[in-house]
Amino acid sequence: MGPGIQGNKEGFDSHKLFIFDIFDIDLQCYLVWADRLEAIQKLRDLGYTGDIAPVIGVGPLQSGKVEDLLKMAEGPSLLSKQREGLVFKRTDGEFSFKAISQKFLLNEK
Repeated sequence: MGPGIQGNKEGFDSHKLFIFDIFDIDLQCYLVWADRLEAIQKLRDLGYTGDIAPVIGVGPLQSGKVEDLLKMAEGPSLLSKQREGLVFKRTDGEFSFKAISQKFLLNEK
């Protein structure tokens, strides 16, 4: 994230790296939640100073209704008053989807 990347919606003065997912080239799959956290810790031990994409919560969805998911997608991001949306991921890495904020879409040019 940062200047020159997708409009820099967070307004960062410099580039910042956020790990969202890790793909294991040897196994040809994405790491599951626990393995991803372990890999990030190993990176930090080697001097990685970036961060992981923010996690709002871990656990089952209270509702799978589209209206409820879209409502959850609304709200602030790191520095902006309106986030783009939320990504929902299974902890086993088998499935993910994004609920895009309707307010964010209405403000896109």
